[in-house]
Amino acid sequence: MVPLFLAVVLTVVLLNEIVGPILTRFALSRSGDLGKDRARLIDFLHEEHIKTNLQGETKEEVIEELVDLLVRTNHIEMDRDKLLASVLERERIASTCLGDGLAIPHGELDDGAEILGVMGISSPGLRFPAPDGHPVHCVVLLATPAKARGRHLEVLAAFARTLGADHAVQQQLFHASSPAHAYELLHADEESEDFNYFLEDD
Repeated sequence: MVPLFLAVVLTVVLLNEIVGPILTRFALSRSGDLGKDRARLIDFLHEEHIKTNLQGETKEEVIEELVDLLVRTNHIEMDRDKLLASVLERERIASTCLGDGLAIPHGELDDGAEILGVMGISSPGLRFPAPDGHPVHCVVLLATPAKARGRHLEVLAAFARTLGADHAVQQQLFHASSPAHAYELLHADEESEDFNYFLEDD
């Protein structure tokens, strides 16, 4: 009787330890919640952080417009003028117009633990000095804490890779009709896999 009882207990434990996680992962995948406990690359971009009708005409005007959007939509204390000066200074050192309609200017935050960002879209295109001579349609402004200084490079690489490789996603994003439309393109589980891959733990 005891051996039978032990065999049953061991079988139940084995099923629970091996089959349980597999079934749980399957259920989370079907529900769309798989991996949502981990930070993803552009999870800082919500609808309120996206503007689809950029008004500025020069690069400096657009950067100032996006800095104001970033300060207004993020609920942390930050020095607006200092952040703007940081972004403009980095832009003077090296242009962040990457080509393929994309520019990713960035500055540094004094405090905070998370990268912040906003996106501006211009359907007609902005005449910035891009390496390929094409108009800039999408400007992603990043503000990175000093202790996560290199994280903006991951975001930059993801946008550059995806927009350069997928013309359909590129054109949909560049001509998004609203922040909600742009948000859906960026965060759709299947369409934005290259954009929103999971970050490695720091």
